Amino acid sequence: MPTRRSGGRLLSPQLGDAHVAGPPILVPPCGVQQVSNRWLRTEQQAYTYGKTYDSYFATESGWKRFWSPDRSGLVSYRRLGRYVKVIGGLLSSDEDKPQLLREFITFAQSHRLIVTFFNVTEEDAPIFREHDFQVTKWGEEPFIDLQECNWSGKQFEWVRRQTNYCRRAGIIVVEHCREAMDDLAWTALIQRLREISDELLATRSHSRAIQLLEGQLEAARWGRRRLFVAYSSDSPRRIEGFLVALPLQNGRQWAFEMYRHRCDAVRGVVPHLFHVAMMQMKAEGIEAVSLCLVPGLGCEQALPGDSALTRHGLVFGKKYLNFLFDFAGIYHFKSRFRPHYENRYICALPKTTLRSTLALFRMSGMVSFNFKRVSSTFLQKHFKRRRRAQLARRAVAAVSCQPAE
Repeated sequence: MPTRRSGGRLLSPQLGDAHVAGPPILVPPCGVQQVSNRWLRTEQQAYTYGKTYDSYFATESGWKRFWSPDRSGLVSYRRLGRYVKVIGGLLSSDEDKPQLLREFITFAQSHRLIVTFFNVTEEDAPIFREHDFQVTKWGEEPFIDLQECNWSGKQFEWVRRQTNYCRRAGIIVVEHCREAMDDLAWTALIQRLREISDELLATRSHSRAIQLLEGQLEAARWGRRRLFVAYSSDSPRRIEGFLVALPLQNGRQWAFEMYRHRCDAVRGVVPHLFHVAMMQMKAEGIEAVSLCLVPGLGCEQALPGDSALTRHGLVFGKKYLNFLFDFAGIYHFKSRFRPHYENRYICALPKTTLRSTLALFRMSGMVSFNFKRVSSTFLQKHFKRRRRAQLARRAVAAVSCQPAE
């Protein structure tokens, strides 16, 4: 039977078996006694109106926040000189979004700022076009419809194989609940996870973690995030990997935004974490899970008025720079879960320029590389090129969402 350990819920690794621990969706923010009412207002706005994987980033430290005068809408952004980069979209009801965007444009123009929104949805893109933004597709966000997925059949054979292997290896998945842990235990756990994350990132091409477009692992301001940790069967148990999920749409959906594993972890521990967490969420009645952006996916076709600079850069990077950004590997891994895909756009006012692109690189650290690791990664990817030529491909059609084949 599932039991509590160290402020967590032990999730059964058996296929089709999940422990439901309520309340499943509408739980209060964790650790509310440690944060201000101002932060809680931001958290509630992101939780209620977030529609993309990065919406909940607004709760992290380091972001500036623009509120509409009546507090009905929020825009979260970072600024470098005149350049403003917005994540998470327009955090308000659909009815209030046009007014929120107009107010933010007025604010930006009064300060002579150049604004770029990332991960704008298909539904919101027309609002930006109406306000003279340059709209460019820059990838697709995969979603798994949990209530329609039963993990059976040949298409999910790979997922089941990873879970079966981890079960035989004795891997146990625990969901740690912030509200069930004291501050000392929670801080110690996050520090252990950060060490695992740093160890893994030290093997990759970038010299530091990506900012802006990826979430950060913080002990404070945890809010309603969910944390799933995979432990080995060793004595004492060690952490093999972990998964952080962020809430969307009032908790009806979740985004698997951060996932890490030890460099010598049991094979398949990350897909096993995904599988167990999704089975748990399905049992709770959650509608869907986002696997976060696949950059460059489906960006080959030009759109009216889009940025040729962005489009050609993404196509070039996807084709030739996998040893730096691993576009192919990201897509291949996420396609294994057979999601449907939703278009995501960059919206720039007045338009994307070389300088605004360089500002993005500086703010995010995307071009901060360790050249020794770059050389090693290049050789690894070069010798895997034949295998990568067999990667799974999604169906291509002129609609917003297409299932993987």
